[in-house]
Amino acid sequence: MAEEGTTLLADKFDTNALLAGILRVENGLADVEGGIEDVITAVKEKKPATAQVNSAA
Repeated sequence: MAEEGTTLLADKFDTNALLAGILRVENGLADVEGGIEDVITAVKEKKPATAQVNSAA
């Protein structure tokens, strides 16, 4: 993605700033995906305990 941005926008924008911004977005998305996976894992680990409490009541 960053390479495509370089060729298409090089004459209109500061290429280094554009690439830096794209890389920050890509890294941020990776962090978000990791956070979502952590939440899903935590919910899955908690779910059986909740089911046991509900079935005991």
